[in-house]
Amino acid sequence: MIMLSLKDQIPIKMIHRQKEDRFRLLNALYEFCQGSTRKWVNLKELCAAQGIPFSPDAFAYLMAENLIEPYGAAYTCYLGHNGLKALEQAYEPPHQPTTYFPAIATIEPLNG
Repeated sequence: MIMLSLKDQIPIKMIHRQKEDRFRLLNALYEFCQGSTRKWVNLKELCAAQGIPFSPDAFAYLMAENLIEPYGAAYTCYLGHNGLKALEQAYEPPHQPTTYFPAIATIEPLNG
């Protein structure tokens, strides 16, 4: 078994946290839209209303990966087909990571 030094673990933790942030944004959009790829919302405002930390970097990543689609200005978007598929894949099974997200079972709950 390979043991990573503390210095080597920091990037791994940072990557995991970034993936968690991306998942939370996409999941909030998915729940708001009830899985529809035809309903748009300002994702920053939606996150604020739900107490979810908004990350412009996570938003940009989701856009770059075509998981969300822009609609108008600012952070207004809708769930893309690829985002729908990626999120559904993340839930089945919840103990395995996907290309975009960590295993859902490992995501820390937000203090609410």
